[in-house]
Amino acid sequence: MIIIGESLNATVPAVSQAIAAHDEKFITELAKFQVECGAMMLDVNAGGLGGRDEGDELTWLVKTVQNAVQVPLVLDSANPDSLLKAVRVYKGPELILSSVTAEKKSLDKLLPLAAELECGLVGLCMSEKGIPDNPEGRLEMAKVIVKQAKLAGIKPESLYLDPLVMTVSVDWKAGKVTMDTHRMMRDRFPEVRTFTIIGNVAFGMPMRGLVNRTFLSMILGLETDAVMLNVRDKEMMATLFASSVLKGEDEYCRKYIKAFRAGKFSKTAGK
Repeated sequence: MIIIGESLNATVPAVSQAIAAHDEKFITELAKFQVECGAMMLDVNAGGLGGRDEGDELTWLVKTVQNAVQVPLVLDSANPDSLLKAVRVYKGPELILSSVTAEKKSLDKLLPLAAELECGLVGLCMSEKGIPDNPEGRLEMAKVIVKQAKLAGIKPESLYLDPLVMTVSVDWKAGKVTMDTHRMMRDRFPEVRTFTIIGNVAFGMPMRGLVNRTFLSMILGLETDAVMLNVRDKEMMATLFASSVLKGEDEYCRKYIKAFRAGKFSKTAGK
């Protein structure tokens, strides 16, 4: 399973300010710290900076992060043109583009690019009409993406389907809809990978970390292939390592013990 650090995202005020100011020191330190915490890939997102060209800012962000760490990146933008700019400066391995939707305009721009680069591609279970509020509707969006990706020559193992995590503070059934969608996609497309963004589920909730950690353990039980989360949250990482042990994925519990000895768990995580 791929662990992706979520923190280099312009929706975070401090990160937004750092990108706007081209503060290399801040971005470099944040990138390095996430890798130290256990991130195997880093998500980079420069969206939402009013009055600025997102493609230019994402390009700067990619260059800065690549100079700081050697892990692969997830280039994250809702704007296909911004991704087209940023991939030109990417020099690392195992790139993932995030993301394509079932909208024709999105498919037409990003599928050929992902096929040409032979990189990973995240597919969001939505279209120009929005996000379906039920698993069946999201599965239909997944079917469109999988079919078109295959026609474009993208390998099944390079496609990551995102069932979309909505916040339970707005829709109390959101977590269940996501997990049901995940199950259905697994059954329908066993050859395709899955991608889950953990932190979205608990916006506006008290004890947000508790909800996120619980959701993480449930998603891990569904055999997700990639999770994007706050790797700086030691209790979150402790949950991740413990789940791997209980699923029989950590031979002789070596990774769990190594992480514990390295101080990657909080002092309260085991109480």
